[in-house]
Order: sequence, then C-alpha cells, then structure tokens
Amino acid sequence: MKGKKLLIFSILCIAAGLLCLLFSGVRSSDDLWLAMDRIGAVERQEKKTVEVSEPFTSLRVQEGSADVQLLPSEDGGCRVVYGEGKYSRCRVSVENGTLTVVREKEEHSRSGLLSFEDTLPVCIYLPAGDYETLSVSSASGDVKTSAGLGFQEAEIETSSGDIRLESLEAETLSAKTDSGKVKLRGCSAASLTLESGSGDQTVKETACSGDGKLHSGSGDIELEDSSFRALDLSTTSGKTTLSKTVCSGSVKAESGSGDIRLRKASAASFDFRSTSGNVKGSVVGSVDFIVESSSGSVRTRGGVRGAAACRVRTGSGDVDLEIDG
Repeated sequence: MKGKKLLIFSILCIAAGLLCLLFSGVRSSDDLWLAMDRIGAVERQEKKTVEVSEPFTSLRVQEGSADVQLLPSEDGGCRVVYGEGKYSRCRVSVENGTLTVVREKEEHSRSGLLSFEDTLPVCIYLPAGDYETLSVSSASGDVKTSAGLGFQEAEIETSSGDIRLESLEAETLSAKTDSGKVKLRGCSAASLTLESGSGDQTVKETACSGDGKLHSGSGDIELEDSSFRALDLSTTSGKTTLSKTVCSGSVKAESGSGDIRLRKASAASFDFRSTSGNVKGSVVGSVDFIVESSSGSVRTRGGVRGAAACRVRTGSGDVDLEIDG
C-alpha cells in the first residue's frame, strides 16, 4: 500500500516539475498563451484578407462566436477580413450574385482547445450603394452595421449576441435574438420587425414609413425620437417606453406584468392592455381617455370627450395619464 502511494506521489512530482519547466519565464498573459501553445492547448488564428472582385447584389453571412461588422469601404472596393485557425476558417465566395461568408469548423479536431476565434471579428467592407438582400446569422457573436449601407430586405438573427444597427436603410428590416440586445439608431425602413427573448430593444431616431412590430419576452422595449405609420408592441414582463414617438396611425401595446410608460407620445389612436403592469405618462394632442381597470387606481387629466381614443384596459395595474401639449 505504501509503495503504491509512493508511486503516485512520484508521478505527481514529476508532472509538477514538467509544468514548472514548461511555464518557467511566464510573466504576462502573452507568455502564458505561448506556453500553452507549446502543448497544443490553444488554437491561434491568423488575420486573413480576401479581396472580392466579382460583382454581387446580395450578402449572406453565417458565423459562430465571432462578431460580424458591416462597414463602408473607403476605396470603393469590397474585402472581407477575418480570423482563421487550424480548425476554423471562413469560406468567402460569390455565387449567383450573392457574396457568401460562412465559418467552417472541424469540431472533432478542436476538442479540448482554447480558441482565439472570437478575438478577431469578421469585417466586411462594402462599397456604398443599395443592395438587394442581407442575411446574417450568428450564434454568440454580435452583429454591427455602420452608415452608408442600404438593402431592399435585411434579416439578422443571433442566439445570444447583440444586434447594433446604425443608419441602416432597408425596405424590410427584421432582427431577432434569443438573449441578446437589439439597438437601432438612425435607421430607415418601410417595415420593421424586432423580436427578442430576454434582451432589451432600443430604437432611437429611426423612421419607419410602414408598420413596426416589436415583441419581447422579459426584455424592455424603448422607443425614442422615432416615427411610424403604426406600432404593435408586446412584452411578457418587460417595460415598454414611448418617448417622443410619433405614429400617423394607431399604437397598440400589450404587457403582462411590465409597465407601459409614455412621454409626449403622439398617434391617431392608442390601445393599451396590461394585466398587472401600470400605464402612466403623457400623450400629445387631443385624445379621449377611455379606461377600464379591475382593481388598479385610475387618474386622467386633460382628455377631450369624443376625440381620438386612448383606450386603456388593465387588471390590477394603475393608470395615470395626461395631455402634454
């Protein structure tokens, strides 16, 4: 028994000695990664650039955990910059007028490795102009766009990654994420659809000439300084906020336990429904407050009988609304 314990102790001492020898001289995180690289514990990526010369009108991107960035090209050409490792690489091709960027992996070969894949984003530099379709799907990576890009149809989907769209123009714009956040600023669309699970949705300085449909589970929905023809909003437990938002048509907002907050919101008509959340704030223009509440308190100020309807139906939530301007 003593001999067996002695053997185990000896093996552990030898292993510890080898590790000390391997990591000797490690004084920084870079040194640590280099040491781990010696024993094949790290998958390193190289920065690659592909110049795209073939013409295309559509773009499709499929990524795993790396961020995806769409940027305007400064020189009028198109190029794709990405990270490539031994077991992970991007395939860049143009087929039938579509630029395709797809991450390809050899999962069985990467078992036990630490990957640097998510340290290098996939950056796609596009010449300014209008394109037909944009399709981006990502697992955990973020998706970002910058100014100067326009599409007839743009569809972006992630699992846990955030979606940040800035000054993107599209006839039809849709963004969907399970747990990530969705942020739009300065965008323009004829139709807008946003869907998230637990992540918040923020829409600022955005113009939608058609209908906007926003749905969130437990995440908040916030609209500010934006305009729509009509709005259809729904949350399960998240809070809904309309701040200086203008609709030429109707605004419909439905919530389970989340509050509905208004600040100088304007529309041809309002229809708010809440189970236990409160409905409070101010609206602009002449409206007739029509409130039904089971057990919550009700207070309205400045309503005009017979004007455009601002209908509120709540269960236990309080109602406190007023006219502001």
